[in-house]
Amino acid sequence: MATEETRPLLAEDVEQSPERPKKETPLPLRQLSIVYLIQFCEPLTGLVIYPFIAELVQETGITGGDPKAIGYYAGIVESLFFFSEFLTCMQWGRLSDYHGRRPILLIAPLGLALATYGFGFAKSFWLLCVFRFLQGVFNGNVGVSKSVMAEVTDSTNRARAFSIMPLNWSVATTLAPFIGGTLSNPAKHFPDVFGGVRLFEEYPYLLPCVFSATGSLLVFIFAYFYLIETLPSAVKKGKNSRLSSSASSTTTLEEERTAEGYGTISDEARASEAEVAPPPSANALLRDPYVAKVLLAYVVFVFGDMSLSALVPIILYAPIKNGGLGFTPLEIGTIMGVWGIYNIVFQLVVSPYLIKRFGPRPMQMAAVTATALMATFLPLENFVARRAGHVNGLALALLALQYFCLSFTYIGYGTIHMYIIDSAPTHNSMGAVNGLAQAMATLGRTSAPWLSTSLLSLSLEKDILGGRLVFLLIISMACIAFLATTRLPKHLRNAH
Repeated sequence: MATEETRPLLAEDVEQSPERPKKETPLPLRQLSIVYLIQFCEPLTGLVIYPFIAELVQETGITGGDPKAIGYYAGIVESLFFFSEFLTCMQWGRLSDYHGRRPILLIAPLGLALATYGFGFAKSFWLLCVFRFLQGVFNGNVGVSKSVMAEVTDSTNRARAFSIMPLNWSVATTLAPFIGGTLSNPAKHFPDVFGGVRLFEEYPYLLPCVFSATGSLLVFIFAYFYLIETLPSAVKKGKNSRLSSSASSTTTLEEERTAEGYGTISDEARASEAEVAPPPSANALLRDPYVAKVLLAYVVFVFGDMSLSALVPIILYAPIKNGGLGFTPLEIGTIMGVWGIYNIVFQLVVSPYLIKRFGPRPMQMAAVTATALMATFLPLENFVARRAGHVNGLALALLALQYFCLSFTYIGYGTIHMYIIDSAPTHNSMGAVNGLAQAMATLGRTSAPWLSTSLLSLSLEKDILGGRLVFLLIISMACIAFLATTRLPKHLRNAH
């Protein structure tokens, strides 16, 4: 048992002998592409509502006509997604350690698609809450994808694989707000095409939900036929009792790697998984000093970032006199879409270079610093707009700086997940560690939108610090996250 606890995460991560010099293994692009697409479904279905959520909540009548209460109720809808994810993600991770990654991971895009279709047809506030809750349940197993990424890579190419992950998110966060802002209320915005279509007049927010849900459904169909199993014990079991219904959908990881020459999981690692030990409990993992340090840095970083994610669309939509900038949903979607195109280029070209040049810890520090700067720019934008009586050039310049900083927070998600994988004490704990990390992060994601939007509404109603109390909280959390990041190792223990 002692040898198991001290064994390196993956066999190939041990120091290599002189006769086997380290050379970067080619990335298994086909399998990584499928994993990235499954990850893509979370922001695609989750963020599509952001440009119109404030307007939709107001139209349900739950606010009683009080525009200052929009932030409170919109925060409830946004928080439910992460609350249900928190309730389920640890269980999904442990199930993947027992039953394999593939069956658990396939549930995600299918469930997200069905729940998003339902959200588009919801017209009452409480029905919105039900389908948003279901989205979080089915998103809870997306954390399993990080385990798959670690299992299809090795110490020579894992950093590159995880540095690409923010690019995948960037594409989704470009498309989702653009879809949500452009296609919401199509009968009003595009009367020549959708005018008189009763379905879209009765359900004005259905079309963007249909687009994003259909994208997730297509990902499920593609992954069903081409996603392979990566858990070594499940691969071994599959060799002995393989379904013969579809050669493409039952190809094992071992066969594909042999054919394509990846060889990223060694025979020693497979042999060690022949006798499957139960994954460690959450309490055991939390007692691991490395795991505890990584989780603390992750949770505090996520809290600040998700607070900003919930606040930004509300501030962009709210009138200037109520602390916002007064943009329409179409303008909000356009702003997010333009930034998203820039962010795709940034994550594709700049992000991998910065991580390779400076390492994961400095870039994680940069990401945390970026959240503090964003929390500074947001109230400044409203202050400038309020003084000018409209959104002038200076306010737009501050808005551009805010979105420039947002690109750096995306780097932080790639680097912190490199630490999460690195902190797993044993191979059979990888799914549990990822599930625990996602559970802890979703606890922050659950509280952050509700707390931040409620503090915004409260500080505006009571005129506390001129409505800026919530930004002070986010800056304080960024300082804590920065200190927590300084306690992480300078180098990944499995990186050399």
